[in-house]
Amino acid sequence: MGLSGCASLVAEYIQHAGSFDYQSIASEEDITLLGFAKSRYCSSKTGLCISYLSGGKINDNHLEYETELTSGEFSTKVALNLTRESVPTELNGTVVLFHGFRASKEFMLNTALYFRFLGFDVLVPDLLGHGESDGAKAYGVDDRHIIDELISSKHDPEDRLFLLGNSMGAVTAAYLVRMRSDVDGIILQAPMLPFDEAVLRYTRVNHPYLKLIFSDDTIKDGSLRALNDAGLAVVDTDIGRIISPSRAPLLLFASSSDPVAPYAKFKRMRSVGITVKDLPNRNHPSMSVVGDASSQIIIDWLTEQTSKASG
Repeated sequence: MGLSGCASLVAEYIQHAGSFDYQSIASEEDITLLGFAKSRYCSSKTGLCISYLSGGKINDNHLEYETELTSGEFSTKVALNLTRESVPTELNGTVVLFHGFRASKEFMLNTALYFRFLGFDVLVPDLLGHGESDGAKAYGVDDRHIIDELISSKHDPEDRLFLLGNSMGAVTAAYLVRMRSDVDGIILQAPMLPFDEAVLRYTRVNHPYLKLIFSDDTIKDGSLRALNDAGLAVVDTDIGRIISPSRAPLLLFASSSDPVAPYAKFKRMRSVGITVKDLPNRNHPSMSVVGDASSQIIIDWLTEQTSKASG
């Protein structure tokens, strides 16, 4: 098979690969017991429907979890142990959380619980072509339109609004900040690099044997074809270009141990309104989970935003 045929295979796999199984994270019964409700929102403009979880503030005195995630040969444990006394009382509003490529809303459960414990309501949608949502994959870009509708239908405009995007979901969150004037802040976890580079880096970490079959150029070409079939260009997935005119304060987490979205790629983005933090010893999938170290950074940042808003 020629190079063009190999690139077509890569594109077809990207387009049709399903979401990862979440049953090891939580069952449907577990999700309900945790106080999440599953709903469906259908766009009156496109007819497409997305599935999402929602949940309200948790008044428990203690939140604790520990999870271990593997990427390639590197496993990362993330633990959180948070008490009510350590959480400021003035935090409130809505946080909308977006998962990464081939993940689903269930992969954001721990982080959603974390924000509910802080005092927020949460919305956690499946992006298009992922989980239980309709449509073809939109690679974080065109997801923004139906998500914008969902937020407008569920969020009280009098309340504060924060967005959190993990990996590919960071693209969706960044676009929404440009669309909406009511976003009070945005948190990005290991944002996706331009799609062709992101796919290549992910493949080399998690499927290194594929380098015996596909060259780097073939994988990148296949990635570009998948974008093209969705009516997109690689520049549409360039997080640096998207966030540059950001209207809201931004907190960005990356890890110097993550070869998929390394801290070195983002540290120069630090500027007025953009805070960039390194979480060392974290692999890529573990970046979606808030642990003890990132929790304190988030609480301090949210407290600062709340203070500025009220001042």
